[in-house]
Amino acid sequence: MSHSFMCFGCGKQIVLDTYTYGMVAACPHCSEVVTVPMPRYLALPPEPERIRSSFSCPRCGANIELEAPLVGQLAACTTCMKIVRAPTSGTYREPVAAQTATEAAAAAASGPHRRAPRRNAAAVTGFVLGLICIFFYYMGIVPVLAIVFSAVGLAKVKDAGSGRAFAWIGLILGAVYLVVAIAILSAGR
Repeated sequence: MSHSFMCFGCGKQIVLDTYTYGMVAACPHCSEVVTVPMPRYLALPPEPERIRSSFSCPRCGANIELEAPLVGQLAACTTCMKIVRAPTSGTYREPVAAQTATEAAAAAASGPHRRAPRRNAAAVTGFVLGLICIFFYYMGIVPVLAIVFSAVGLAKVKDAGSGRAFAWIGLILGAVYLVVAIAILSAGR
């Protein structure tokens, strides 16, 4: 099957017998070296335009942007993580063309950098140690470690933005099983 395209140097039509797009070829008319373009019927269709909605978070005032299908739905603020309902009217902007992956990467690299919410490793560690206390409460160090890691996890909740429930559960389990271990040890004497 033949593939034809216009020479970028002389403007005359070049016809090739095979699919050679992406390769380098010399124009038979002007000897200009050209890169063979992809045929139009093989090219990807353009991405559809997306309509975005924008509103301010009621808690922190940060700008929240959503695509039109999410308007009226629940969404999380990327700054303070508050769950808010997106307004249903009066918030539409002009249609914005969809970004390619390259444009999105360039915008992310040049725009303001927001730190994504991190997991609170200390709170999760305290929770896991609290669960381990159920089986190894007689080893006094396990409940103590659960209490310590849970307390550190509670202190880090404000920075990490997550882990409050894990830290409290780990703290409670550690304290309960520490009391149980002390009671068993003192009853055995």
